[in-house]
Parts: sequence; C-alpha cells; structure tokens
Amino acid sequence: MIGIPGEMARAPTVETDKNTSIDAPELESELQRVLELKTTERIMNVAERFDRELAHGERAVAGLAATAKAAREGRVETLLLEDDLDSDARLWVGPDPAEIAMSAEELRDEFGVKEPRAERADAALARAAAATDGELVILPSNGPEGPAQNIHVGAVLRFTA
Repeated sequence: MIGIPGEMARAPTVETDKNTSIDAPELESELQRVLELKTTERIMNVAERFDRELAHGERAVAGLAATAKAAREGRVETLLLEDDLDSDARLWVGPDPAEIAMSAEELRDEFGVKEPRAERADAALARAAAATDGELVILPSNGPEGPAQNIHVGAVLRFTA
C-alpha cells in the first residue's frame, strides 16, 4: 500500500453537520449535497480570482482568441469554459496540443502545420490546457449572478506574456 502524506489525505475530507452511519439511507443524499456545495464553492473561488485578475489587466484573459493564444503559449493555469453543449465555436489544431489557432493559415504560418483541422473550441482548449497541466473549470450556463457570469471562455494565467 502506498502511503499518502497526511495533508494530502485530509485535503478532500469534509465533515458534515449530520451524524450518519455508512449504511444509513440518507448518506447518499448527504454526500450529494456536500459535493454540490464544494463544487459551487470551487467555481465561485476561481471565478472571483478570474474577475480580479482580469480587472487588473494582469493574469487573466477573456474571449476565444485571447484564450487560444494563452493556451498555445502554455500560460493557462485554469481554463474557464461555459457549459454549452450546443457551442459551434471552432479552433484550428495540429497534431501537438499546443498547435491551436483561430485560423488554418495562422497554424500553417506559425507552426508549419501542413494539414490543420477544425475542432470544437472547448475540446481544443481543454486538450491544450491539459497538456501543460492546467486545470479546467466548467461554468454553469444558467448560473446565478456573480463572478465571471458573462464569460463563455477565459483563463487565469500562470504568468503574463
């Protein structure tokens, strides 16, 4: 058995306000409630940080073109995507995850990609972010008023260009 350092083992641990045994029927609903609460808390924290960094014009970008450029440069720490299954936004990609652009010509000129292909923008951005160990946060499309509410795609950056 591989040991997990104490702090890492405690990080995902959450105490509930209910005394529930492992075989109690209400355990599943309590776990679902806590999971939804923690997910919402995480989204709000990232969205607030995004808004703060964007307002200062520093370590955040908004919009497809700016986010694609940041992903191409490996600067995406956290990618924010709106949960939109019907999105028709496209980016052009090459075989390497960092080969991502707004047009096929841009890929050919900057990377020498001979056969660029169009791909869903959300998939291309997620692939590029994952290749550089970036995080992905899905913003609910019908979320409440608050941080990052009008952002369809954006990123918190590791560093400025």
